[in-house]
Amino acid sequence: MKIKIITIHAMHNPGSVLQAYALQEYLNKENNVKIIDYQPDYFYNEGNKIKLLLKKILFRKQYRLRNKKFMDFVYNNMNLTDKYKTYQELIKANLLADVFIVGSDQLWNTDFPCGNDLSFYLKFIEKGKKISYSTSIGKKIIDEKNKKMLIDNLKEFKHISVREKSTSITLSNLLEKKINWVCDPVFLLPKEKYMSFINKDLHFINKYVVVYLAPKSKCLDNIIKYYKNMGLDIILVGGVTKRCYCDKHIIDTGPEDFLNLIYHAETVVSTSFHATAFCLIFHKNFISILPERNGERIISLLEQTNLTNRCVKNDINIKEINKPIIWDDVDVKLNSYIEESKEYLNNAIKA
Repeated sequence: MKIKIITIHAMHNPGSVLQAYALQEYLNKENNVKIIDYQPDYFYNEGNKIKLLLKKILFRKQYRLRNKKFMDFVYNNMNLTDKYKTYQELIKANLLADVFIVGSDQLWNTDFPCGNDLSFYLKFIEKGKKISYSTSIGKKIIDEKNKKMLIDNLKEFKHISVREKSTSITLSNLLEKKINWVCDPVFLLPKEKYMSFINKDLHFINKYVVVYLAPKSKCLDNIIKYYKNMGLDIILVGGVTKRCYCDKHIIDTGPEDFLNLIYHAETVVSTSFHATAFCLIFHKNFISILPERNGERIISLLEQTNLTNRCVKNDINIKEINKPIIWDDVDVKLNSYIEESKEYLNNAIKA
């Protein structure tokens, strides 16, 4: 079966790259799979253009190294089509496949450019079955603009699945058809697949806590104070500004660095869905700080695994975060969810 996937696979975000890698790797077992190398300019627009330019000048060495790490991972681990930068180029390409899949990440969230890009609704396809796998809207309340985009552009899809439970319910009512709730692609692969990227000889001088994509807040300061008092180092990952106290700030993190930092950490503190996901895969202690916007994907995952006590919003609850995670119980719930997701995906491709 010839399959082509379109997703966010090359943005400088470890979670985006790893979910794309995982979906292709899982499907490659029985199919001929390629990821459409779609890289629109907006993938690399990090907010204010002047501020971005200044950061690239001041931290040019770190930016270049980070870019190299991401591109090396993408081109060494993914089977790609030719490169396209615009929707019009995709139309002209006349891409062929038995099945086209819109992958994971917040591709249908109109708060972001990708949610307004017809490419991620497969509108450039004339022939071939259209399905989605674990595509995310990211928010519980879907505004009218977002609803219209979904209604107008998903009618031709044979099968649709999403990453949030609440979205599956809302979208089922909106489109008047069954919308499956499935796991993120990173869960489709066994832990052993990711261990090939882990450097077991990597050692930090002291045990540490990773802080990743957590905005500056009193809550974060209190979490850091708590772990610092326990004698742990604080490693801040990502960004060029220090959002909190840290013993080490790593700016040039690539996908493999991301996996290694989580794997070797004592605890991970983050607002990132994929940081939370890999804590479940690697059985790492974690705290998920719920973001102000688009936190539904984290809530869905933690509800599924009965770990909502690891999620904080305004402040840390010492009693809750000190409760040990019973990983055998988590794995039973998670594995059931994963098997159901695999069954959906396999059937959607073959149906």
